[in-house]
Amino acid sequence: MVRFALLLLMLVTAGGCAWNRGPVILQPRDERPVPDIAGSLYRQKRYPEALTALLAADPKLLEELETRRLLWRINDRLVTVQWYFQKAIIALVKGDKEAARLEIDKALDLYPGHAPSLKLRRALDAITIEKPIPEVISKTSPPSPEALIRADYFFALGRSYFNRGELELAKSFWREGLGIVPSHGEIKEQLVRLLVNQGLRLFGQGDIEASIGMWEEALTLAPDDSEIRGYLDKARKATETLRSIDS
Repeated sequence: MVRFALLLLMLVTAGGCAWNRGPVILQPRDERPVPDIAGSLYRQKRYPEALTALLAADPKLLEELETRRLLWRINDRLVTVQWYFQKAIIALVKGDKEAARLEIDKALDLYPGHAPSLKLRRALDAITIEKPIPEVISKTSPPSPEALIRADYFFALGRSYFNRGELELAKSFWREGLGIVPSHGEIKEQLVRLLVNQGLRLFGQGDIEASIGMWEEALTLAPDDSEIRGYLDKARKATETLRSIDS
């Protein structure tokens, strides 16, 4: 009998037979109205889930004043958290690690699950700053981890503005990133592409001088690019032709 019991136990633990644990008990479905569910998630500081619950509901709900107020409060919290996060980055750029930590703590106090803030707080523990990081890193020296963090931030920030169609802001942030890490390949690639496309648009609109400015900047970042050089030659010849006509 003991041997039979041991054999049965071995079969069950090895997956040789399925152990019937009885019927699966389903969790009760939350039957509360969507605004109540979203409000509960909001109070738990689970803002994205609260926002998803509202946006996935019947659009007519957003016509109700209280629902719109809840939606505004959720968005306000998310924007405020992002503001604290960006202030932390700015503090880190200035070399003030403690100020950066304070801003991150504010963000996480408001939204404990904010992934970028959690990631940055973990990174702060590994960053050593004895003095403010210089604004420009030599092109020949390898970038430090701190410089790469800053440059990557400006790259991501530029991408977010580029995706929203705010091209001038995107350019300014990418230029800022290259000022920190001149060898940053992703920033160079994105900035060169944007400058080339803007140059083509300006040239097509007849603003040849402005297109030349765009392509000259692009060529400094990609000096071996024959396509950019061809655009510049064409624009400069067009300028000379116009001057000869005017004279």
